[in-house]
Amino acid sequence: MAFKNLVLKDMPQLGQRLMGLAREERLETPAEIAQTLYERFYELVKPGERKNKNGKNVKSQENDIKAIIKTVQSHLNEEDAYNVQSKFMYAYSQLFDCSIDYLYGITEVKRQDMDIRQICEKTGLSEQAVINIVENCDDDPEVFSMTIWWSKLLEDDAFYRIPMDWSTYSHLVLECQDLQKKINAIDLALKKTKLDETLKIMQEMRCDTLEKLKPSKEDACYGAFGKMIRNIENYLDDRTTDWISKQHKEFGEMYYNSEINKMKILEAALK
Repeated sequence: MAFKNLVLKDMPQLGQRLMGLAREERLETPAEIAQTLYERFYELVKPGERKNKNGKNVKSQENDIKAIIKTVQSHLNEEDAYNVQSKFMYAYSQLFDCSIDYLYGITEVKRQDMDIRQICEKTGLSEQAVINIVENCDDDPEVFSMTIWWSKLLEDDAFYRIPMDWSTYSHLVLECQDLQKKINAIDLALKKTKLDETLKIMQEMRCDTLEKLKPSKEDACYGAFGKMIRNIENYLDDRTTDWISKQHKEFGEMYYNSEINKMKILEAALK
């Protein structure tokens, strides 16, 4: 059973999480998961002792891995993580470097780092967004810091203005698309049915009425798009102007002194 041939949403809840994590680790089959668990976390996942028909313990790597594969397969078909042995849940969390709470479905944050989880839960930011902030917080602010740049945006009115402009524009575009879908639906229905001439004319008039609405809807889209772009441009221009004003403040005097010295040297050379 190769994971690439399976659709996540068709899997049970625990299976979805395990398969998604396995894909991130490039583990493509239950056998590959089992092999990795055997190699790295044997004490957590080792099968129980098995005896042959003579009553002797049967122990081999091959048999152990086969047993672990069957267990992993059963977990991939499991909806409720609470039905899985706690040792296996811990082994999965270590293998995939994720929190046990994520495997149990308590949180959508995979990282074991509780600080990241708390920031996600308090702010609504995605896990990757928080990771990006945390991992880039050591940028040299004297050169350029992405986290400081985004922090400035969050402090500004643009934090509200730009998303609201985008939302307005997006809803207007959606209205245009829905209007066109209505027109297309009427046209298609007319082709698929046989109405008398009067009813047919009435439906065609409906299409004409909807068509007449399109120009005003499209104009509204263009206007909203222009407003959104202007606000983005104004914000970026203001940020650039503010940043430039704080850079190279001493360069004017430095350049002046350099040019004065050059001219004095030239003046002296001409005497």
